[in-house]
Amino acid sequence: MSSFLEDVSDESLVTNEDSFGSEIEDNYQKAMEDTMWEIVDHINTIEKKVDERKKVQEACVSREEVEKTDSEKTEISIMEATMDHNEWIIDDIAEFFNRRRHRHGKKVLAVQPMPQNVNVTFRVHYLPLTPHQTVAVTGDQPELGAWKSVVPLEKTKDGFWSCVVGLPVESHVEWKFVVMEEGEVCRWEECGNRLLHTGFGDDLLVHKWWGCL
Repeated sequence: MSSFLEDVSDESLVTNEDSFGSEIEDNYQKAMEDTMWEIVDHINTIEKKVDERKKVQEACVSREEVEKTDSEKTEISIMEATMDHNEWIIDDIAEFFNRRRHRHGKKVLAVQPMPQNVNVTFRVHYLPLTPHQTVAVTGDQPELGAWKSVVPLEKTKDGFWSCVVGLPVESHVEWKFVVMEEGEVCRWEECGNRLLHTGFGDDLLVHKWWGCL
């Protein structure tokens, strides 16, 4: 009888152990499945976040490109407007100076400057006594030597001598012909100082005979 009870007890123990082991295994499998599903859900969540971040980045990049394009277009428009404005200003400045130059040209043409000098041709008939003698003119004006030096005349045909001297306008000039020999005055005209009024600017011809006023 005791032997039978021991056998029954052993069988029950084995059965309980099998049942407990099976339960542990089932719990383990369930726990593993739950963990796997959690991992899968976590991975899916991460992938969704990554996709959302990519979309946000792409949207930002696209927006930056649009803003950059708009900014470039705006800069180009500003540059074109500035160039047009500058061309308009340059054209106006050029037109202003052209008008001013035109008006200035009219003034120059309308008001001619007064001449400062009068060209006076001195001419005299004289026959030298020696081949070394020449004729010159001197006077009180600096252009005539101020009585300290002379202006030589050139010999022309038929015994005439002449030269051209520029004298100030509206000047009263005292002057004389002289005879030169070897660089020195050897003879003065045998008359008083000659007088000349240069006037307002017309060229003058002073044709005299030696010694005759």
